[in-house]
Parts: sequence; C-alpha cells; structure tokens
Amino acid sequence: NVALIMRAWVIEVRSIGAAPRVLADDLGLKARGARRLQLMISAFDATNNHVAAMGARCVPEKSFTYASDEETRAALRGQAWESLGGLKVACVVDARDLGAHLSVGARAVAPTLTKRLVQGDVLTGRISWIKCTMETKAKVVRTKAIPGAIYGCEVSQPDQGRLRKLQSSVLDMLTAGSKIRSPALTFTLRGEEPLLDPAAHIVINRMLMMRRMLDKHPEKEILVEQLCGKYTAAKHVGTHRRDVVLSELV
Repeated sequence: NVALIMRAWVIEVRSIGAAPRVLADDLGLKARGARRLQLMISAFDATNNHVAAMGARCVPEKSFTYASDEETRAALRGQAWESLGGLKVACVVDARDLGAHLSVGARAVAPTLTKRLVQGDVLTGRISWIKCTMETKAKVVRTKAIPGAIYGCEVSQPDQGRLRKLQSSVLDMLTAGSKIRSPALTFTLRGEEPLLDPAAHIVINRMLMMRRMLDKHPEKEILVEQLCGKYTAAKHVGTHRRDVVLSELV
C-alpha cells in the first residue's frame, strides 16, 4: 500500500510546514504563505533524502516545480538542490497533472484539453457515419465522445475555436449536414433527450465539481462568494443580467 509506505514521509513534510500529496507513482509538495520558498526548499530536500533512504532516487529530468508568482518562480529556476548534488529542476508555468492541465501563470493554457477536444471532434465524425439509429449515435456521442473531449474542463479553460468545432460536428450528426441551422435552436429542440451540447456539459461538470469541493471543504464557501462577486462586478458573460418585462423586449 503506497499510502502506508509513505506515511512517515507525510508526517515529516507536515512537520516542516508543507502539504504533501501521495499518488500511485509520484509525490507532490505544496507550500504557501510568506515563507513558501523556504518551506518548499526544505520539504523538497527532505523528500529526496527520505526517498534515497528507502533505496530509490529522484530523477531531476522527470521532476518539476511551479509557483504562482514570478519572484518565487525565478528563485526556483535558479535553485541548486542540495539533495540532488547541486542539480537544478525545471520550474514550469503549466503542466499536465492528474489527467487535467495545471496552469499557474497569468495566461491560462490547456494544450491537454485542446488535444482532447480535437480527438472528440474526430470521434464524433466517425460516429456520424455508423449505420445505426440516430438515438444510438446520440447515446454514443453523449457517453463516449463528449466526456472524453472535455475531461479536465473543471480546472482548464477550453479553446473556444476547438469547442465550437466539436459542437459543429455534433450538429452535423443531428442535422445530416444541413447548412441552414441554428446551433442553439437545434440543441434546444432536442431538449427532450439528454444534453448533446458540449458547452452545456462543461457547465454541468464545473458546477458538480464546485458542489463536491464545497461539501468537502465548506470553509472555501467564502472564497467562492468572493470570486463570483468579482466576476459579477466585471459583468462577465453569464453573470450580469437584468430582470425585464416581456413588453420591453417587443
């Protein structure tokens, strides 16, 4: 059992003041606060020494560090790790993590999600050519193509061009290649069936993830309220609305 074997390491890292993470085939560290850099250096070296005592070793080429501010990022890039004999470890701004894409820079990037959207687009096109009923095609798209295409969308911003291309492929399947169509109207008129709009699936997945997160970490509710308030104040798309009577729209 990996968790049991690494129990001593978890206790050691926590005693330093960092947060450890144990997965099946790798270890992770997180430090925050004014002393984040010092805590990270101490925890990183302690981790390498602990792993070496177990008979294993850290491979610098397969390891990386990251930081959400440029000052810490620059320090990590130049850090010569004592536990690695003075070798350096790459400091990245984005990387694949747990199947999703972690982005800590000011510019959000998600090449992993973009690649999946492309694959989902290709798969949807292939499904549309299968000789079966429309109901069967829709079911396969809903349960296979779309979930695979948007996996990790809860933490990554999808490429809008690729997302629209995927929506277009789904519409091609539903409307048999009709050139005169309204995406919103087509998806809405098929409302009696399970959702086939990839964008709607992204919204649902994100809301479910936020609900699970708040259930597990109720102390984060105040943070969610603050973030929603900032987006609403900025009149971000989907947050600002005004109640009007129907007569004002005619």
